[in-house]
Amino acid sequence: MATLCDLFLRGHDCAGRCRGSHVPKSDRAPCAAWLLARGTPCPFGAACWYPHALPASLCVTHPARAAVQVCASHVDRFEEFLVRLVPPAVTLARAREHGASKRADVLLLLCAEGGACFDARAALHELAGLPFLAPAVVRFFYLTGGVAGSREGLVAALRGALRGAARLHCFPRRLERELINDLQRGDGVAPFSFNRSAPDVVASVVAVGGVFYFGVEAAAGSAAARLRPGGGCAEGAPPTVCRAEHKLREALLRAPHCVAALAAARGGGAGGLALDVGAAPGGWVRALAEAPLAFSGIVAVDPGALQWDALPGCEEAAAGAAGEDGAALRALAEAPRAARARLLHLREQGGPAIARLLRAGGAGLFSAFTCDANVPTPVAAELFASALPLLLPGALVCITLKNFDRQEWAARCDAAEALVKGACVGVARMHLFANAPQEVTLVGSVRGRVS
Repeated sequence: MATLCDLFLRGHDCAGRCRGSHVPKSDRAPCAAWLLARGTPCPFGAACWYPHALPASLCVTHPARAAVQVCASHVDRFEEFLVRLVPPAVTLARAREHGASKRADVLLLLCAEGGACFDARAALHELAGLPFLAPAVVRFFYLTGGVAGSREGLVAALRGALRGAARLHCFPRRLERELINDLQRGDGVAPFSFNRSAPDVVASVVAVGGVFYFGVEAAAGSAAARLRPGGGCAEGAPPTVCRAEHKLREALLRAPHCVAALAAARGGGAGGLALDVGAAPGGWVRALAEAPLAFSGIVAVDPGALQWDALPGCEEAAAGAAGEDGAALRALAEAPRAARARLLHLREQGGPAIARLLRAGGAGLFSAFTCDANVPTPVAAELFASALPLLLPGALVCITLKNFDRQEWAARCDAAEALVKGACVGVARMHLFANAPQEVTLVGSVRGRVS
């Protein structure tokens, strides 16, 4: 762009004596100070000669209905998961804060063109109700169709929409304090105040590519308001035993065919035993007890102690259930599902415990084998192979493969998956939200004729 006319900028007429450009403010290049400050107004404020906005040609407006702020380390996993939940008419668009590093949080915009049937509010509530998303999700934003092309337009729209005690959720987060300052500079008595702890309304604002998307909703029904200030966990959600608990919950949700195979194998009835190897402190035990699989008993194998106070759905079974005669073990397997699953804790390593159960007549008594033991990938595969005689056809199998092997880990994961596929059907390898960066989970059903 050519140099601007100094007289023109000061409101004078140069009578055509200069070589500068007489360009309206809206058509000038953005303020350099505003750009460097990532959208923060420069010290000159409204008197600045240059616009505090990107040119219209660089602003892209999305038909955004909602947005989710996701940790950069989990964005690929989250997007893959989200694509299966939203209708085909909904597309996803990624955005980052201007000038942010690659490790900064990513914003996923949920966009629906025209009158596409998409209940963004219900979708956000569904996501907020899934505790295993806690490692990935930072904040939710419900956007009710408001779009502003400038900060001034956004502030004016919010002034007209906010009432009572208000709470702002903004992306990027620094925008929250700036908007509060702008809104409090208005003349007269505002019909709203700001209260993060007990709001009446929640305003969601996201800044993407020079465009501001916003929405205002009642706090009582807001998915955004359900998040704790630190993000990642919905208020009112039951406390977890450990983060690993989320792995099994998510695996069961993402492998409904395995759950259906187990129900078909049992004729739709309850009962049966689940074997959990590497059970301490009890995260997977609790997930098994609370899952709609109706196990009559759970055998937890781990030398470490269980957090019994965090396992209200379980009661301790008699030690004789693992006796060498096996009568008590069979009785435990055949018992009807009670209000609380009976839990037998074998405080020993996985290999000896599996051998003990085989000697006790446990062959064909178990409807599930789960293993989140902190062992190398080949050892996890060997534990499954040794426990295979204990499992019924159609039994659920869920195994975590952990990276103890560095450069050989990928090859050993392939070998473990091949072993599981040799004995199971419907095997899926998943990178769950609670998995470490180099950790995967295998889910499948034991091969066999299902009656």
